[in-house]
Amino acid sequence: GFLRKNCLPAAQNPSLLDASPIFKPALEWCRKADSKPHGTTGKIPLQELAAEELLPLPAEEVQNRYRWESRKVTREGLVSFDGVRYGVPWQYSGKEVQIRLSGGQVEIYDGEMILAKHPVQTRRGNVVWLPGQYQGLAERKGIAAPYPAAKQREVQVEIRPLSFYDRLLGGTSHG
Repeated sequence: GFLRKNCLPAAQNPSLLDASPIFKPALEWCRKADSKPHGTTGKIPLQELAAEELLPLPAEEVQNRYRWESRKVTREGLVSFDGVRYGVPWQYSGKEVQIRLSGGQVEIYDGEMILAKHPVQTRRGNVVWLPGQYQGLAERKGIAAPYPAAKQREVQVEIRPLSFYDRLLGGTSHG
């Protein structure tokens, strides 16, 4: 909304700060406040900033190597990252996974195991499905459910009187 339209362009292009009627009063207030001694340190922030000799941030691809974020996988097998939902295998629904950007790809991990790799999407609200995301998932009464791991078979059980077990164990039958 408002912040994205008005603040982000100015943050990306600082020359807009001086030209924008929205930012002019705010910028003047910041310059005035930062020209006074700080209450705790007693130093003037604008002078301290000039003396810091800050270095530029590393390239975005270098920063992305260290940007790991944790996300919980939804019931639908999706994780949200930068406003886009990316698919992972359904077996990870409800679990926490780690996400990072790498070389134009969104990589999704469970520990050290990569679960999915998707091209980065920039349009918020997009859903990127993983091919085969729901493979092995059946539908039971309209609800998604995994295929059973084991199958129950019909087994015939012999019916015996309790006296059989008494004789077997050397006891006395009471019935």
